[in-house]
Formats: sequence, structure tokens, C-alpha cells
Amino acid sequence: MRRVFHLLVAGRGDARAVALRLATRGTTSPRARTPIVPRDAQSAFVFDSDKAQSHTPVGGWSATPRTTSTDRMSLEGSGLTAEEMAFIKIEQEKLREIPIDALVEGVTLYLRATDNKGLVSPREEHILFPVLMERIQQVPVNQLLDMVEAHWDRATLARYGIPLNDLIRDRIAVLGAAASVANADTTTEHDDTPLYKNENENQESARDVILENAASELDADTVLRAIYVMGIFAGRRKRDVEFFELLGFHLMRQVDSYTDPNKLVNVLTALNRAKVKPSPQFLHHLARRIPVLAKNTPLQPLSCYRAISNFNHMGHTQMDIYRFLSDCMVASIEANLAAEKASGGPNREREKDGGCQKNRLIAITGLPRPSMFTKWLYVLARWGAPHQVYLRPYIPTLIVPMLPFFPPPSFTRLLDTIRRFRCSDPAILEPIIAHLLHQYETTKPVARVDVMLVLCILSEEEANVVSNFGDFMRLCHDVLSLQPLEVIPERRSHRRKVPQLVRPIDMCTTVLYLGRLQRRVEIPLEELDPLLQLVEQFAVRLLHLLNMGVVSLSYVDSFLAAAGDAQYPDTHHSIRRLLEARQAIDDEDDYYARLDIDVRELLFKIVTVNGNNTYFHYRPLPGALQVDFREALAHVSFLDLMEAIVLYETANPNALQFETNLLLTRSILAKVKMTGEEVVDEEGRTLKMDAPKDILLTREDLKKLVSQVKSFPIAAVQTSPEVWAFIANKAATLHEDSVLEEAKKQLEVQNV
Repeated sequence: MRRVFHLLVAGRGDARAVALRLATRGTTSPRARTPIVPRDAQSAFVFDSDKAQSHTPVGGWSATPRTTSTDRMSLEGSGLTAEEMAFIKIEQEKLREIPIDALVEGVTLYLRATDNKGLVSPREEHILFPVLMERIQQVPVNQLLDMVEAHWDRATLARYGIPLNDLIRDRIAVLGAAASVANADTTTEHDDTPLYKNENENQESARDVILENAASELDADTVLRAIYVMGIFAGRRKRDVEFFELLGFHLMRQVDSYTDPNKLVNVLTALNRAKVKPSPQFLHHLARRIPVLAKNTPLQPLSCYRAISNFNHMGHTQMDIYRFLSDCMVASIEANLAAEKASGGPNREREKDGGCQKNRLIAITGLPRPSMFTKWLYVLARWGAPHQVYLRPYIPTLIVPMLPFFPPPSFTRLLDTIRRFRCSDPAILEPIIAHLLHQYETTKPVARVDVMLVLCILSEEEANVVSNFGDFMRLCHDVLSLQPLEVIPERRSHRRKVPQLVRPIDMCTTVLYLGRLQRRVEIPLEELDPLLQLVEQFAVRLLHLLNMGVVSLSYVDSFLAAAGDAQYPDTHHSIRRLLEARQAIDDEDDYYARLDIDVRELLFKIVTVNGNNTYFHYRPLPGALQVDFREALAHVSFLDLMEAIVLYETANPNALQFETNLLLTRSILAKVKMTGEEVVDEEGRTLKMDAPKDILLTREDLKKLVSQVKSFPIAAVQTSPEVWAFIANKAATLHEDSVLEEAKKQLEVQNV
């Protein structure tokens, strides 16, 4: 976008006409508006009620604004020639003379025009934004928020957007601090201390009219809009904690002036987006105000869901607001169900159509995704709402028809919701078990966590006995069985079918549930035989892990205690051998010292990452988990990494998931190639390349490494030319001719 502001200064057309001419030039290509602001805002933040009551500026902001120097926006090193820099300075001088309204309007029009990638002009940005940042004190708050809320091209955001947002945040905070002092009314007739004092007293004094009228500038609507805009678009920095604390004080002072409950819900959404956790007092005020306003302005189901989700995420514990918002949603759902019934009921011919069922659920509940429906029920179950009101009425009408079409995470959340509701109604459990059986019969994967949740529900003392209980016991045996599965590589997707690991904690809870089921007289004991057959398998598995020293002794003790309460047929004396092995361990410290501490810690991290539930690749590994795992891999030595992977494979054959496999392979190859690995910097904001570390080997280490690589569980490492070249180099250095010959043979095979 060329010479927008030059045209404005020269008077050749108004800003709107210039923008219209420029916006029609080139091909319009809307950009994705994903912000690149670092997401590292603190979440352990509270609104300080004591500070709010004293009417003093909170958050450490003073009435003296921070220096808005543009030294950090220096043009040095920007790749501009001397002529271009001189031209930019001349244009900047012209912009310093125009009215501030024209400058702000030009900025807004430029940001709108950058929807077209071809109109992004770094030179125009060098002309405009430094001047705007110098004159930031002349811009009203609402116009500042307009600029934050506008579309920002990613390159523009990186060059000037983030620093400008910081200045806008500081400016609003200074106004908020000044408004707090003005509202406190603590000045006396002899108090002539100026509210605002320029840092440079030699500079020509200029009145900051906006700051002098800070109380009227930050009215109720402006405060609410500032929280929403800064939270949604620019609320991901650590110092935002103090900023939102200050605005929260003003919001609480004017909370009675708001008449639309949707705006208060937007405040919760903005704080949640900014990763800011308010205090219980702040949440309590909003929870009392929202129902009052909803009497005149009813909330839609989506707004009710957002409020429920935000209150739950922020830890609000009072049930009244959850019940009120849920009752609003229930009223809407009941009205939609009645309208559907009056029109002839649901279309029976389309019950097996997943798209139709999903659209029907969306239309009836008013929520755009089925996952929102299950999360709403989960929050109610978590805070102790009665299932007779919020779950049971919708079992035949909404839940059962939608069972085959829930996404895997939503289906698991639904089972957890039923468990928390302590609902054992056969009307919901029998269709769920039938759905799991159908999945297993059609060779679709059945998640271990789903089976464990249903087993937990059925093991309750007051749970009803379902008609397909015996079939479910056989399903439990097949899913929880420790029999090795066939590893089938898939070349195109680079993924393979791996068994679901039954963790030691799952073994303990399964035996515990078995004991509960055995004590129920209404359940025939012969139907529990499939579960009884698993007990000895679990004992053999725990004994294997115990001998390797990779299982916590607390799990072994819990398993033996639960197995002692249950009546099990220990025909092969597996449980007795496990008990004897546990009794032979006198000192726990000696047991845990069998493995090197670095190898043990890395092994448990591999277990954690590999055991993360991705719902059979439905979801990726969480980004934070990947970053932490890569950080741990970067700081561990090469030999410890190889030993931990071999140890994990020995304990859990063929159990490495694709994502874990990929992360481990990258780390190993980066170590042998001496290229360094990506780690988080000291501030925790970005990734940087770690300096490579030398790998020092003895002759014994080299021979051990060769044997490990030959039987390594990761094929990409076992056949990697870089790994064998590294071995050959070390063998030549240590004069190990036999190892060198073997490495050369492997390299010849790989190069064929």
C-alpha cells in the first residue's frame, strides 16, 4: 500500500476514497488472523479486593506513563538505503503535523487493506507506526481498541503490532490508575501536586487532556470493551496480570451499570482467553449479577454454555449459577423438543445418518458442536447436579441416538459424566455396552479408558445389572488382556497397529472392581470368569516389571492388597511368586537405585508421553507435552537415551506409538549428527538450538551401543546411515577393527 499517508497529507482525496482505490488493486486474499503473540500469560492471578476497597491504583501502575520512545523501532538494520531512510524521516515529519484523527483513520484503513497480502508495505509501516507510537497519548481509548481489534498481517504484527499493543496496554493502564486516583477523591484544597508530570521538565509542557479526564474516558462501556478486546486479541503476556487486575477493579466499581448479561459473559471469555484466573470474589460478583440481568435479557444456550465453561475453568464453586444457566438451557431444549414432536417427531429413516443426528443435536441444544453438549453435562456432574433433572430426560431423545456418532473424546467424557452422576440406568448403560461390542466386532479400536469407565460404573454397590453384562465381561477380557498384538506397518501413513498398554494402576483398579462385583449377590460368579482370568496375567506382568525395577512398589502393594480381598484361582501360583518377590525387597532405596537416576527419569517420561490418550490418533500430542519432552531429550546424554529406549522396549514390547517414535528418532539423529536440538530459551517464550554435546565412548560403551542398535525397536535408527557412520568413526578412533568392519558392512547395505 503505497503513499497512503502522503496522499492524506497532500490533501488529494479523503482517507476513505484512498482506501477504496487501493483496496481494489490486486487480488484480494484474506489472511488467516491467527495471532503470533507469545502465549505465556500467567494464570495464577487474583483481583486484590483489599486494593479495590481502598480506591488506590492497583497492579503497580502509576499516573506517570512509560516513555513511548521509538528507539527500539530504529530503522538501522532494516535493509533500507540512506535515500529511503531520509524519505521516511521526511514523511514522518509531515505526519507529526496532521490531526491525530486523520492519523488514526489512516492506520485503521491501512490495517483493513492488509487483508490483501499484496498491499502490505514495510516502508509505509516505517513511516506510520513510529509516529503513531510517539503520539499515542493523543489517541482516545476507543480508537486504541479499534486498532488492537483490527486485522493485522503476520509480518506487520511482528514488526510493529506487538510493541504497539504493549504501548496501548500501558496507556490504558495509566488512564486506569489516574481514574482510580480521581475516583478516590483524596485531594484536598491545599494539595496542588499535579496528577501527571512529564519526565523531561525541560521539554515544552503540553496538557494531556485525555489523562486529565481519565475518569470520564474510562466509563463503564469502555472498561468492559477494553477487557474484552485486550483479552481476546492481545492478552497473552505476563504483565497482563496487573493490567487486568486494574481493569477488574473498575469493572467491579461499575458492575451495577451493565444491563446486558452477554457482555459479562464476554468478560469471562476474554479472561479465559488471556489465561487470567480471577479471584473467587470477582467470580462471585459476576455470578450474582448475571441472573439478575438475564431476567430482562434472556441468555441464549451458547452464551449459557460459555459462562458455565468459563466458571468451571476458573474454579467457581457455587452451584447456584450453574443451576440457573443450566435451567435456561433446559428450557430451550425442552421447547425445541416439543416443537419437533409437534411437527411429527424425528425422521426415523435418517437415524443411522451421522450428519443428520449431529445437525439434530445442534438444532435442539443450540450448541454448535456435540462436544459442547457432553462438556456441559460433565461440568454439572462435577459440581454435583442431580442427574434426574439434567441427564435422564435426554437419554432416549438425544444421547442414545447420538452414541455412534460422538467423537472419541466426547464419548469418553460422556462415560466419565455418567460415572460422576452415579447413574446406572440400564436405559443408557445397555446401549453404551452394545455400542462398544459393535465396535469390537467390526474391528474398530475400543479404548481401554472407555472399558475401565463402564466397569467402574457397573461395580458400584447400587448399580443395576444390565442384560448384556456377560458380553461386557468378555469384552473386558479381550481389551485388557496382555496378549501381544501383531504389529502391522502401514507404509503410507507411517503408522502401525500397536497394543494399548495396560498400566499398573489399571491392573490395580481392575482387581479392585472385581472384588466389588464378587460381593454383589445378584451377579452370577460364572459371569466374572473372564475377569478372573486376567488376575494371573496381571501378576505375571507386575512380576516382570518388578524384576526389571521399573514399577513403583506402591502399585505392587496395592495390587496384592486388592487381590487378597478378591477370590481368585491362583492356579499357576503367579500371585504367590509376586508376593514372595515383593517380600524379598527389604530396602526400597536399594530397589530404586538399580537404575541410573537419569535413565529412570527419562524412562518414566517416555511412559507418560507414550501413554497419552490420543484416541487412536484422533488428536495429536499436546504441544506443551511435546515441548517438555523434547527439552528432556535434549538435556539427556546419548547413552542414557539409548538405554532408556531399550529398557522401555524390554518392559513393553512393540508399544511405542508413532508420535513418541518420531520424537525419539529426531533426538537420536540430532545427537549423532552433532547438529543440536531445539530447547526453550531462558524466558520460556521461543525455541532455540541447543549447542551440540560431544559423545565420549569407551570400548565397552561402543560394543554395548552396537548390540543396542542391532536390536533397536526404532527401525529408522536401526537402519540409519548417520548412526552407523557415527559408530564407524568412533570405532576408528578407538582402534576397534571388528566394530569398524561391521559398521562398514551396514553402511554398504544401507547405500545399496
